[in-house]
Amino acid sequence: MEIVCRPLETDGEIKQAALIEKSCLSTCWSEQQIASLPEYASYIAAFDGNEMVGIASMYTLASEGQIMNLAVLSNHRKKGVGKKLMDSLLLIAREKSCASVSLEVAENNNSAIALYRKCGLESIGRRKGFYNGTDAIIMEITL
Repeated sequence: MEIVCRPLETDGEIKQAALIEKSCLSTCWSEQQIASLPEYASYIAAFDGNEMVGIASMYTLASEGQIMNLAVLSNHRKKGVGKKLMDSLLLIAREKSCASVSLEVAENNNSAIALYRKCGLESIGRRKGFYNGTDAIIMEITL
């Protein structure tokens, strides 16, 4: 499996990305929100051949990156797709001269936490009740 990560190029890809978000995330962006993201947003998708298998998004402002969403279709998890998406976001952040990248992750999302640690992020704090009563762990990497 050769995973390629790149920005969305067509309305059909925007629609597919919104479907992946809806199937994987409790709080997801609509097609309209994805299509109208601000200039400081990066939204990428992971493709296995012609099939979109994951998405990720990040805001970059004031030399900081904030990862907003990352989702991989369930039948493509544990195959390196999430790592490819993270590596791609971190490369974008470096290209935009970000000093650091951070994100929030539900404290009970062990597979995501393991992925982020594998990518070099460390826990730096906590947001109480951030996800409908579940605490969020704030993770960050210095670039």
